[in-house]
Amino acid sequence: MNDLVSIIIPVYNVEKYLSQCVESVINQTYQNLEIILVDDGSPDNCGRICDVYSEKDSRIRVIHKENGGVASARQVGMDICTGEWIYFLDSDDWIELNLIATVLDKAKSTDSDAVVFDFDYFDGKKMKRSSYMYSFTNKEELVEKSDLERALSLYMVTGLIWHVFFRASTVKEITFKTNVSYCDDLVFKFDSFRNICKFYCLPEVLHHYRYNCTSYTHTYDKFFIEKVVNFHSELVNLIAMGDDFSTYQKSVNSRVLGAFSSSIMSLFSRQNPKSFKEKIGQCNYLINYLDENDVFTKYNEDEVGGSAKLLLKLKKLNWFKVYLIYLLKKCVRVVRRR
Repeated sequence: MNDLVSIIIPVYNVEKYLSQCVESVINQTYQNLEIILVDDGSPDNCGRICDVYSEKDSRIRVIHKENGGVASARQVGMDICTGEWIYFLDSDDWIELNLIATVLDKAKSTDSDAVVFDFDYFDGKKMKRSSYMYSFTNKEELVEKSDLERALSLYMVTGLIWHVFFRASTVKEITFKTNVSYCDDLVFKFDSFRNICKFYCLPEVLHHYRYNCTSYTHTYDKFFIEKVVNFHSELVNLIAMGDDFSTYQKSVNSRVLGAFSSSIMSLFSRQNPKSFKEKIGQCNYLINYLDENDVFTKYNEDEVGGSAKLLLKLKKLNWFKVYLIYLLKKCVRVVRRR
């Protein structure tokens, strides 16, 4: 087993965490790696750190580019990678030293097109188990696409790209949607599902996600609601090109409900300068859009996270739900400060 594995790492403004990420890659038990660090115009010392690592390890290739967002950085890595397998890693996360060896062995021994595995996350104080995979399966299993609804649920257990190990031939022709600045990795995963005949589920923690309260999805963006709408439209257009639209639609809507809950949290961020009345108006606009597109009625209940389930329950309360969400967010802040 000596297949070349390409690991693509977009890098931006993570100088505090970058070394831990890269060290977890270069010290993998499986060593036949092509490591591509894409410096996405980072304003800190990330570019220099990347160059230092490339001088020490011949497997590392560094690309410096103007800032264009994580989708464009991943696409640059895709364009130049040469491995038979591809793994995407975020530069503020880190991985178990046996990740590549473990998932490559599972992929090859089962002739799978991808391996989906579990992860935990670091909240700044301690590691917490995600339990994403365990919410669907608590055992290793090979999943055939013929059981479409279950296969789609397991493959799209999250919209996150970094807990999937891909056969390169299934994704090399797919491009990241740089016009989708929110959840571009989720769109990529839906697109890649078309080319996957079977994949392996491995409910083992191999990836460590760092919860970053200053990241894109956790801070206010005045265009956030528009981006959620754009994200949903892109997914709808994508699944409309294939068969089994209703099955895909339910899975898409389940992810959009998660995006909806994030957009509400962004909307009520302290960074949002709008008045409470204006925030209600924005919220109502998004709710009407989702209503018109059947997002609140056509979804897979098992695929909806806790915050989205709460929003679904509160939806019947009309304007009062917005106030409850606002209070909930304030309570979460108080708990996190302890």
